[in-house]
Amino acid sequence: MAPTTVSAQAFGRFGYVSLPATPGIELKNEGFRARHPMADMLKFKESIARSVPLEIRWEQGIYGLRGGPAAPDKLRVNLFSPGVDIYVESGLELTVTSTGAPYLSFPGGTVTPELPTAPGSYALLTFRDRQPAILFSFLSDPGQMIVHGKSGEWTIRTVDAYKGWIRLSLPFGLKAVSANTAGALGDLAIELEPKLSAFQNPAPLLKSLVWTESEGIIQGVWTFDRPGALVPPALSLAREGGMRPIIKSGLKPANADLEDGPSLFCVNSKLVVQWVVPPALQGRALAGINGEWPVSTPDSPLDAVRLLMLAGAPPTWHDQVKADLDKWTNAAVLVKEPNTQQSLPFDHAGAGLLESATAALQAMALARSENRLEDANPWVTSLGWRVDARSWILDVSDPALRSEASARLAVASALSNEPEVRGMAVLLQTGLAAESVRPLYARKRELEIDPTGRSQFWFPWRTRLFSLDAASLGENTQEDALESPLRLLKGPRVLTQVNGRELLMDFETAAPGQFEIQLAYPAPLRFIPAGSTNVLQPKLVEKEGTWLMQGQAEIAGPVRLMIKIDPAGPLVPTWFVPRPSAPTPPASPAG
Repeated sequence: MAPTTVSAQAFGRFGYVSLPATPGIELKNEGFRARHPMADMLKFKESIARSVPLEIRWEQGIYGLRGGPAAPDKLRVNLFSPGVDIYVESGLELTVTSTGAPYLSFPGGTVTPELPTAPGSYALLTFRDRQPAILFSFLSDPGQMIVHGKSGEWTIRTVDAYKGWIRLSLPFGLKAVSANTAGALGDLAIELEPKLSAFQNPAPLLKSLVWTESEGIIQGVWTFDRPGALVPPALSLAREGGMRPIIKSGLKPANADLEDGPSLFCVNSKLVVQWVVPPALQGRALAGINGEWPVSTPDSPLDAVRLLMLAGAPPTWHDQVKADLDKWTNAAVLVKEPNTQQSLPFDHAGAGLLESATAALQAMALARSENRLEDANPWVTSLGWRVDARSWILDVSDPALRSEASARLAVASALSNEPEVRGMAVLLQTGLAAESVRPLYARKRELEIDPTGRSQFWFPWRTRLFSLDAASLGENTQEDALESPLRLLKGPRVLTQVNGRELLMDFETAAPGQFEIQLAYPAPLRFIPAGSTNVLQPKLVEKEGTWLMQGQAEIAGPVRLMIKIDPAGPLVPTWFVPRPSAPTPPASPAG
């Protein structure tokens, strides 16, 4: 997970692979190209024969490369920095098969083949046909580049044996440009000038990510070691997908759209984002039920999880959830993630990922029913390490699996009461919202993107967990019951009957004597003694914003308490349980 201080164990997209996916640029062993259908592949002089991870962080991966002379020796991908950085010991040499000669522009001019650029901080590579321009930024000493060759056999290389870091980036995004006239080249130079500092700044490192929650606002604060961090594009796309993060930091747009979203940079060294959300659910829901409790079956593990979050759920639901979780825990195969050496219950392709996300939900529901939400949820933690720092969803190539597992993990995390876990929940839901609208975003810009998924998991209740706009419609659904304002924080199974503002609450005592039940409700409660049975000296005590329901049972067995909720408080819902569908009668034989 990306917790209060960023964990060294979090890896996101930098786990499992030797060459990570890079925004805007497709990087392969043989070379690289812009992620545009018309872009040419720029091939290294020798292909990368081996890549070894040197440093893996949530937001950055550094790899040692083995290629050959004039090929990259190191690779650095930082998701808060544009493009990718390569380190060369003896210069860089690339080949390209474009028909027309490429152009190289530098501060103050443009050169044609056989002429080197003047020494400077960058060289901009453009083509005569329509494809994205590529910026080579020399991050160490000033550098020079030159093009030579002939049609279909062009070589692009640094002059002399340049040594240092070179950044490859797309300052105009994936927009295809035709740089075949002096005017077009001049326009690009003018457009590039105000962007240069953002695209050439040293890669920022994430020092901490701190989550807080107060008065219906979850806030995340990303603190970097320097200004100019590239903002995750999910923030920009999510509004169209139904999430509305509020950005409290100054941002500077770059007009450089990539396949996964637009590019914006932080003006300062902090990115502060807020989400207005319903308050965290406390305990389990106390609600009425009209109809029979569903019967638990092994075929309904997710139904069991939801029902277990109701305070009146029969013990069989608890037993089924525990049995389902134990079954997966015992069957899970631990696989070593090669770049961080962690043993995890899922592999690179995603085997075990959905089961682990389901286990995260099951463990959270059990923790609620057993009043131990403060316990760490290892399933949430291990899955959180795989959440990507840029897309804000689980990193796995299968789009359907990616969205479904991320949705389940989002709900499991939202059911926590810990700010850092609920922070991860809003990240996941924001990432899912962005993923759902990315195809439309890409289509408008004529970009090619990898397939995306759109999970319907627990929709619309999942939406209601994250948005005040998706409020209950008062339709007496299970979702309404789950969000009941009356919550059981501590005590036995409680069955509730609702009659307006009067509630009958039934539970069992194992022996006569003192009992105590802790409730949460946002307004006063009071006893109605005439409706209570098998109870002596009932009283309600307000304690730190909760209500302690105390009394003495005269005998072991059922106890009934009748209470009334304040007229100023919200009503307690009743779940009208749908009747099972009648089986379809067999067709009559043809006569």
